[in-house]
Amino acid sequence: MSKTQSELTESHPWRWLAHCTELFALLPQAFGGLWANLPRISHVALWWVLALGYGAQAQEPSPEDTSQAESAKEAVAEPKEPEEPPLYQSREQRDMTLLSKRLDPSSLVWQEVEGRQFLSLYEQELTGDAVGAVLILNAEGQHSSWPTTVERIRSSLPEYGWNTLSSELPAPDGLSIPERTLPVRPLSPATTTEGADEQADPADKAQEADKQEPQSVDASDADTGAAGAVAPAAPADTEAPEPPKITAEEMAHLRIRSAFEYLHERGQFNVAVIGAGVGAVRAACYSRDLPQRVAGQPRLIRAMVFINARNQIEGTDMNLTDCLQDPELPVLDVYLGDTRRDQLEANRRLKHSRRLKMRNYQQLRLPQMASNTMLGENRLARRVRGFLEHNAKGIKIDNAIIRQPP
Repeated sequence: MSKTQSELTESHPWRWLAHCTELFALLPQAFGGLWANLPRISHVALWWVLALGYGAQAQEPSPEDTSQAESAKEAVAEPKEPEEPPLYQSREQRDMTLLSKRLDPSSLVWQEVEGRQFLSLYEQELTGDAVGAVLILNAEGQHSSWPTTVERIRSSLPEYGWNTLSSELPAPDGLSIPERTLPVRPLSPATTTEGADEQADPADKAQEADKQEPQSVDASDADTGAAGAVAPAAPADTEAPEPPKITAEEMAHLRIRSAFEYLHERGQFNVAVIGAGVGAVRAACYSRDLPQRVAGQPRLIRAMVFINARNQIEGTDMNLTDCLQDPELPVLDVYLGDTRRDQLEANRRLKHSRRLKMRNYQQLRLPQMASNTMLGENRLARRVRGFLEHNAKGIKIDNAIIRQPP
């Protein structure tokens, strides 16, 4: 039985092609108006896009307008409150103030040099039989009770008959900007106009020269003017010159002398000095500047201890090896040796002691000190105490007559 054409189409597997063909045939009829008006619609859409972009650009403020608006706001804003002054004028003042609050008030000694007060920490011996006193000078960047070094020494030595006085020394001034050696050549007005005259036209120069008439000056008037020229008088109310500023090394020298005077007032004349860092240089140079010892009279400084000493104070001519010139002075040189600089400077001091034939010079290298203690001491404090007892231990003499150096 034969099938019709429609039945064959419907039963064919690709019958959906027929439906697609009919759909594409209807598209031009449905969207004919849209395709016809497509150019007009595109023009309208383009104009809308341009209008929206121009409006957005007009709304964004320019950098100049923004800066003007901010300056106006700052002008209208309320005035800022004045900043509070710093709590401490210097690090030294901060250290002294905080130490005075933390430590026992009986240990505080306020001394004054050149109208400035500085703090010293005094610990009296605890045995009843004093064997001497120890003056401790702090290192740069440290205070007079620096932990693991100065604090252990000054607090443990009194248990063995030593009075200790740890004085606060100022920090070194450091390097200064060198002064200008070449003179400053100011730019004169003639120099500035000379370049402009060279660029001018020669013809213009000639016309200007013709226009100018020579002026005659009487010789007597010229002589009178030259001779009668009077220099301007100096102002009557001139400011008084400022007093010379005291350098840090001068202040350190005065403080060390004040510390010795304090110990002498308390009857302590058997004094050893411990210098840490630049304090070692200052101690050595102070001992060099003392009067020469008279035969039979004990030296004012019985022994000296260096702790991680520096050989030079930057910005000055103070050198430890130059100041250490007494071959009979007992010296204990302790260094930690953590850096190459410590090792090199310690080696220079050792060579200097050999050249000077210092028989009582000892150099010792110790590891970095820890905060733990043993019977109030650490390894550094025990070494220092042993050296002082062997080289600077004295005895108490009642009604002794002290002969002052000439």
